[in-house]
Amino acid sequence: MTTTTPTPMMAQWEECKKEAKGALLFFRLGDFYEAFCEDAEIISKEMNLTLTARQGTPMCGVPFHTAETYIDRLLAKGYRIAVAEQVEDPKNSKGLVRREIVRIVTPGTTLSSSLLADKKNNFFASIARVGELLGLSFLDVTTGEFFAAEFEKESQLENAVHRIRPIEILTDPCFLNAYPQFFKKLSCSFPFLLNEKGECDPKIAHDALAFHLDISQIRGRKGAVGAAGMLLLYLKEELNLNLEQVQSINLQPFSQTMGLDHSTFEHLELSGSLLSFLDQTITPMGGRLLAAWLKSPLLDRYEIERRQATIAQFHTQWEAAKALGDPLSQIKDIERLTMKIVTQIAGPRDLYALGLSLEALPLLKEKLSCFSLSETQQLPDLSLVSQKILSS
Repeated sequence: MTTTTPTPMMAQWEECKKEAKGALLFFRLGDFYEAFCEDAEIISKEMNLTLTARQGTPMCGVPFHTAETYIDRLLAKGYRIAVAEQVEDPKNSKGLVRREIVRIVTPGTTLSSSLLADKKNNFFASIARVGELLGLSFLDVTTGEFFAAEFEKESQLENAVHRIRPIEILTDPCFLNAYPQFFKKLSCSFPFLLNEKGECDPKIAHDALAFHLDISQIRGRKGAVGAAGMLLLYLKEELNLNLEQVQSINLQPFSQTMGLDHSTFEHLELSGSLLSFLDQTITPMGGRLLAAWLKSPLLDRYEIERRQATIAQFHTQWEAAKALGDPLSQIKDIERLTMKIVTQIAGPRDLYALGLSLEALPLLKEKLSCFSLSETQQLPDLSLVSQKILSS
């Protein structure tokens, strides 16, 4: 029996396919992303694309400018997608253009707006056991929001997971072996992933986290640091995510907010009917903030009174408050637009939307000036940035 030696290009594809870790591979060839072998058969069937063949090898392709649409549709069907790009200019290449996997897209790491609810976070979470502590970390890669917490009791962790409702949860063998019933119960509601590198190493997790970002908010909390470090390493090393925009992590103070168990939370319909009734926010960012506040009622008297005092200003100056609607309506999802730009998947429409949003900030700041708000002074003047974007 003879075996056919693969062409240099197919040998390169095979190397990328090994690194894809079971994901369907979108392999960049010029102006197209191509799929080969079993990947091509799956994609052509799921996306109703024409299946062709090259030297007996099944293949199908999509134009690069429509790739995100197909990636979204495949994600919605439960697939993971690895994207291999040309990482050198073909004009400067003396042979086969070098290609590498630049990202692996999953439901918890997608940056595409078509699969995301504007006013809901898209958290990718991790759970780890460090000594007797249970650590929880969760990151929304679409906004850069990164949080961590730790607990002593399994029930506290369970309630926290239900509160944030992550899209995916990463854990390690140590946790699964120690808490099999917890995993069995939670896996009915949330998809779990097993960290293939084994159990969480607290020192490695700490060093990786401290190297990448400011950990002052969670320093000394071994459970929180362990879970956050494990998540960061997984997203960077296993999924090839660019996390440059994620520069800090905050301690999620579950103990400082009202402790609502899962059944109470569901009975009150805090994230459903009640939120829909109360939500009069104009921007996606405001909608996500309101949802977070509603899920975590304050207990601290000072914070409650501070929030009430701010609301009272808007209530007593109702006409001025209504006037904020004009500039706010011009502001798109700056957090998610920024992340798309940083990860280099933004298109012209995204850049234009960011330009329009930044252009509205001076008017917003002006209309906020009649209120006594310290946050108003923190709004930067980005007029030059918006002008540069809109004139391009």
